[in-house]
Amino acid sequence: HNQRGALELIGRLAAGREDAFRLARPLRGMREVWRVRLQRSYRILFRMDEGVLRVLDIVHRQDLERRIRVLWRQ
Repeated sequence: HNQRGALELIGRLAAGREDAFRLARPLRGMREVWRVRLQRSYRILFRMDEGVLRVLDIVHRQDLERRIRVLWRQ
């Protein structure tokens, strides 16, 4: 279920669907990186580069802060 849901949500984001972006939030301090909730426990981290959706990671919410720290250092 998670895989199908992730692909559907990523597809809606890539297509620029407003309903998918309504759920997305920019990360604090990293305005170019966004997160969107996938079901209850997962988050998709992504950025838009010149109109191209780049999925950075799909993480469990317990690992979100650690992953954000790694992204911050890159």
